[in-house]
Amino acid sequence: MEQTLSSGGKEVKMPSKIRLFLWRLARHSIPIGDIPKWIPPPHGFAKINVDAAMSKNSNMAAVAAMARSVVGAFVGASSVVLKGVTDTETAGALACREGLALASDLLIQKFWLVNDCASINAGRGRFEVAEVVHESRRSNIDAHPLARSSIYS
Repeated sequence: MEQTLSSGGKEVKMPSKIRLFLWRLARHSIPIGDIPKWIPPPHGFAKINVDAAMSKNSNMAAVAAMARSVVGAFVGASSVVLKGVTDTETAGALACREGLALASDLLIQKFWLVNDCASINAGRGRFEVAEVVHESRRSNIDAHPLARSSIYS
């Protein structure tokens, strides 16, 4: 079931599962077990975590991006379900693209674009500073759960 949310004068349609996930994430009520704490970007930068999830039963993937400020405050998020994507490298590259689109939508000019695929390196395009950073899957506590929940919503 989709719900319409208003944000900055714009109406955004969002599946209820994703809305619930973002609500729980913002309130730190998602148990994270032994996952390390969020790693902050350098002062003056935002951090955009990106990830992809592959469906085991169909030719679909979901990509997600989540932006946080230098102090870890939620700034914005997005996810896209893609049909016909069957390999993880392509999905990872599309996740980076979604992260760049999120930065553009949120008018973020200086940020870390963080993914867990070491072979992916996205260009900085029209941004002032966009550094691509690799972190392990265990550190990606934002975008990976969002991508996983998007593929099954």
